[in-house]
Amino acid sequence: MTKSMCSPAFVCPRAQVGIAICAVLTGCGGTVDPGAPSTLGEDATDGSTTDPGASATADASASGAGGDADGTAGDGMATDGGMATDDAGTGDLPPGMEVCGDGLVQGAEECDDGLNDGGYGGCNANCTLAAFCGDGTLNGASEDCDDGDVDSSDGCLADCSIPASCEDIKLFDLDADDGNYIIDPDGPLGEVPELVYCDMTVLAVDWSDVFEIPGDFGHHTGGGGVAIGEIGAGLGPDMIIFHIEDDMTPTQGYYQIAWNLDDTGQPTLGWSDLRMLPTIPQTEDAEGGGIALADVNANGVLDLIVLHVDDPSGPNQAYYRVGFDLDQNGNVAGGWTELFEITGQLDSDTDGGGIAVADLNGNDALDLIVLHVEDPDGDARGLTQIGWDLDTNGEVAIWAPPALMPGSFGVSNQGAGLEVFEATNGQALLATNYEDPSGENPAFSRVGRQLDGAGGLAGGWSVPEPIPGSFGYDTGFGGVATWDLGGNGRLDVVHFYIDERSGTNPGFYRWAYGG
Repeated sequence: MTKSMCSPAFVCPRAQVGIAICAVLTGCGGTVDPGAPSTLGEDATDGSTTDPGASATADASASGAGGDADGTAGDGMATDGGMATDDAGTGDLPPGMEVCGDGLVQGAEECDDGLNDGGYGGCNANCTLAAFCGDGTLNGASEDCDDGDVDSSDGCLADCSIPASCEDIKLFDLDADDGNYIIDPDGPLGEVPELVYCDMTVLAVDWSDVFEIPGDFGHHTGGGGVAIGEIGAGLGPDMIIFHIEDDMTPTQGYYQIAWNLDDTGQPTLGWSDLRMLPTIPQTEDAEGGGIALADVNANGVLDLIVLHVDDPSGPNQAYYRVGFDLDQNGNVAGGWTELFEITGQLDSDTDGGGIAVADLNGNDALDLIVLHVEDPDGDARGLTQIGWDLDTNGEVAIWAPPALMPGSFGVSNQGAGLEVFEATNGQALLATNYEDPSGENPAFSRVGRQLDGAGGLAGGWSVPEPIPGSFGYDTGFGGVATWDLGGNGRLDVVHFYIDERSGTNPGFYRWAYGG
């Protein structure tokens, strides 16, 4: 059955109906931008087309072969049918002199495909354009819609298809910006189309396989994270995988490096050995961790920033420390700071954390953004907290109070990750969480848009979106990081997680490619 799109922006075979604006869309992710226009598109075009031959004017002064300079015929004028053609066959013929059907667009002809049978996308018998996508007319089974423009946001793509999701739009237009788009998730016979916000910057158009990380992650993992930066001497970026083992006292943190990632996110120079972080003497049971890379002391060399969440009996507490000056072998050459306490106690049941770093207010001082997930009885909830103005010694000037994130983090959360990235409309946050119900474990991501100078999110948080695939049967923490692997201006996202099993635990990662 031919589908059609009914709104003021479409030419429809049925009566136009009003378009409702929804706040939430499964499969796209986002709340409607409060500044979005209330109308859903511009008026349809009148269906007129541009004459592709309009620029080819007749050359009235051209002479035939052997003719005189004034254009009169000479002895060599063609006489094999009474139809003269120009020397180059470029269409510079007087009107009425072209041959419709010879496969050449000449004179006043709009098109000439040699068939001229009126087929879709072809030519009519009189060398005018037949129906085509973009003529502003809905042409039967060949098109779902046709509004005569190339605007991807109005619910009709330039290939005359109707997008059912943000993914459909980005697959068609890899350069689509974050913003408001019209989609029709259940088709024209279902609900009316919806206006939604699409986070195109981190929207995947393809996924890698799941890759196992060499080595093991202990027998009882208490946290994990991933970060990407240019550490070694190779041409590509390097990926740091961090985890905490808390099956011993004191608890111990480790990291290893995947050297020189190619444009698919795989290490071309192998993996480093496992590096031990300083012990965490006061922690008996870690329940979350994360890692970030930044030049904290402003000497042109990347430093490690490591988060861990302590889960003793009673309220939990989060800490961070900085390892200065990673050398090209991935070692912390400048030493480690003391443990810095993150102001404020957490609930007594934390199950995940993440850390990111950026200059949020543009004062040339880095700020820390911390995520922790509290998992009491009932739905788990996420909280973010900002540490303002990290000095060159790695210490935050002041911590803002925690801010509650909207939405649920599941009823059995077990891990989270946080990343800050540059979106088309400013800095944004990417948060992930890993749930551990009975059976296969799912993971989710959400985007916090338009970080302002006060640490707020002017664009709010998107709804949680499921990350494709399984994350094991007993997820034991993980993390998220971004990088433009292909250097094409589109972000790619890596999801790292640890699977808790009987015996030693394995770690895995998977890339979501942005285009």
